Amino acid sequence: MPSGSGHDVAVESDRIPDEDLGLMDALRGGATAHLLNDLTANDTSRVSSGSCLNNRQMAVKLRQMPNHKTRSHPTEALLVHTHGVVKDGLKAGAYDSLRSALGISDQKLADSLSIPIRTLQRRLERGRFMPDESDRIARLSRIYQRATEVFQSADSAREWMQTPNPSIGFAVPLELCSTDPGCVEVERLLYRIEYGVF
Repeated sequence: MPSGSGHDVAVESDRIPDEDLGLMDALRGGATAHLLNDLTANDTSRVSSGSCLNNRQMAVKLRQMPNHKTRSHPTEALLVHTHGVVKDGLKAGAYDSLRSALGISDQKLADSLSIPIRTLQRRLERGRFMPDESDRIARLSRIYQRATEVFQSADSAREWMQTPNPSIGFAVPLELCSTDPGCVEVERLLYRIEYGVF
């Protein structure tokens, strides 16, 4: 993630309450899901009222913190699917790579791709997807890869993709990716997190 200027970091850091530093440490360590599960009704109201750490402060604080996660190795990156490859239909291996990268079940990924599970099974047996299905696989692969770049960790990206996010009405990014408008919303959120634009 790009670093903010020293002046900006100092100013924004001063605005972050001490009680929220533990929250930031947990977020940087990739514990987002556990943290949200532990939120009480009072904590949720704090988020809504704006008294809790806001997204801009979160982005600034994340840029300040050292990254203790290991960057994804280039060989772990998903392939970038070109127009021609998608139009011809992705092979089953592209789906398998995405499912493995996200660490989710066939049913959950099928839902995120808006592909009925029986259709998915037929495609896997055949070894190739239809162009429209291939487009959705390529789209979700791109978003997951973007999340990995933003969070500089495959583990953090996986967790973020599957965790309710207050910035999008506590929707789950992976579930939003079942439609093109939802994918656009997730990509915009990743941009805002990376650059602190709120």
